[in-house]
Amino acid sequence: CMAHVHAIVPSMGPRLVALAALAAALVCPASPTERSTTLHIAAALPAAAVDTPAAQQLAWFVHLLDHRGGALTTAEAEAHFAPSFLAKFPPATVVAHSAAIAAEHAPVAIHEVRQIADDHLDARGVSPAGPLRILLRTTRDGAIDGLLVEPYADLDLEELLRTIPTLAPRATLLSAELVDDGCRPLHAVDADANLSLASISKLYVLLAVVDAILAGEHSWDEPITIRDALRGEPSRILGTHPDGATLPLRDVLHALIGASDNAANDHLIDLVGRRAVEAAVRASGHHDPALNQPYLTFREFRRLWRLHPSVTDRYLALDEQARRDFLARALDDLTAPIDVRRNLDTIGIFASATDVCRLLATLAQRARRPEAAPLLEILADGAKLGPSDLAGDDWTFVGGKSGGLGVLGFNDVSSRAVLLRRADDRWFVVVLGLESAGRWTSFARRPIHAVTARIFDLLAREGRP
Repeated sequence: CMAHVHAIVPSMGPRLVALAALAAALVCPASPTERSTTLHIAAALPAAAVDTPAAQQLAWFVHLLDHRGGALTTAEAEAHFAPSFLAKFPPATVVAHSAAIAAEHAPVAIHEVRQIADDHLDARGVSPAGPLRILLRTTRDGAIDGLLVEPYADLDLEELLRTIPTLAPRATLLSAELVDDGCRPLHAVDADANLSLASISKLYVLLAVVDAILAGEHSWDEPITIRDALRGEPSRILGTHPDGATLPLRDVLHALIGASDNAANDHLIDLVGRRAVEAAVRASGHHDPALNQPYLTFREFRRLWRLHPSVTDRYLALDEQARRDFLARALDDLTAPIDVRRNLDTIGIFASATDVCRLLATLAQRARRPEAAPLLEILADGAKLGPSDLAGDDWTFVGGKSGGLGVLGFNDVSSRAVLLRRADDRWFVVVLGLESAGRWTSFARRPIHAVTARIFDLLAREGRP
């Protein structure tokens, strides 16, 4: 095999010999095209990275995109990706995303690879869709535990802000620094427009529970009894326990934010009461708390969201107390046609990107109190950023929540709310929300990760020379 590699690069200095050895180790036996691709990657590597598992995984991934159309098996995904990565992105998701990335970006031409750490590479290149960045991190065993394909790597701030409105029929963005009096906006696109929050709304439930703990009404280790009547579907964590089982309150909060467990959401609203969550909405500085009164449980939302507008219009025409009575007494008895037009503009939990920034600022303030020590750990569970924080040591904390809604294969809502602490102990928030705006059009959810990663890059330099 090495003879073939020497045939590709006939005149080699010592460094190219080492690169050819890497290429041979990665692709032998392989076709000439595969060997050329691997040498192309190897030639861009810093000398210290040539023999690292991260280099091998980068060469494998680019070859997967360029020569296999991103097609891999579940077994290959499990062989190349670490259990920690697959816990967030299951093998079936990795298989689907790899094919989608290849369809959009292959072939990839890598022209520079920077080594951030022994297990951590930052590759830059181009694809048919434009400039591209691939961030990759490996475990001690050489498996991939961080991977991000970022098509917006070279966009400056103005270009990025122009890109946001093109991502979905309705798009909103806010990046802000947290200061003593709240959020200081840095970059914004329609940041005061109301957004259907989807699972970002679980942050309001988290705040209500934390405030109840701080008030001495509940405790982190208090047992919470799981009840079928509150469980509903889907339920990723609480759904695996039998009716009547108990979990510590902190575990239910981890399920709420880390797994976005809808049953946890409804158990916690039942624990503290609907009005306590509404009080949390007000306490966080929401611009119009009445939008979310009565505050819907997931089970109520799921039922109302898909009802025909002729039915939901009657519900919305009721005054607040009548709506509360309806939810308590009439919703289960209601027999009405299911409608696929979705009531996104009228049914749900609503807030602007500015409101969500204030919410994260409030949670960050609560986390400073010793009695709320587990709060940041819970928020970190909900970041689900995968490798979005791979840009070196800029960020010492990444937490928050993402949300999504869809029906019949359409993406209706995709949103992210991220709380970040920079290495200089300055705190930032990024909120990005995409909506279909009720149209029979959808949008790609993958760009939301790359866009927020690029915003992180820009924020890492905010206010620095």
